[in-house]
Amino acid sequence: MEAGSLSNQQAMEQALGKLVMDDRFRDAFFIDPAVATEAAGIPLTDRERNALARIRPGALAAFQRYLEAKRVGDCRRRQAQDVEDPPDEARRPMIIP
Repeated sequence: MEAGSLSNQQAMEQALGKLVMDDRFRDAFFIDPAVATEAAGIPLTDRERNALARIRPGALAAFQRYLEAKRVGDCRRRQAQDVEDPPDEARRPMIIP
């Protein structure tokens, strides 16, 4: 494998990630998978592209919404936790010389 090239598994993971999170790539992929993956620099075989093309676009979009909602929820929980339980620096008494 050349330096900088992706293994088949890495290429599949990259393509799947882009299919889930990148609306434009997803739209382009379902119009022409070979052109979309080539333009994105993701080296997939015909068999790999065909396997990914069997995933329903709506399922990918729904998974994207789920992940985004989860990320927003996690951020909100972390922010609430930070308010309830401030970092150690915020708990130290200020010493004014």
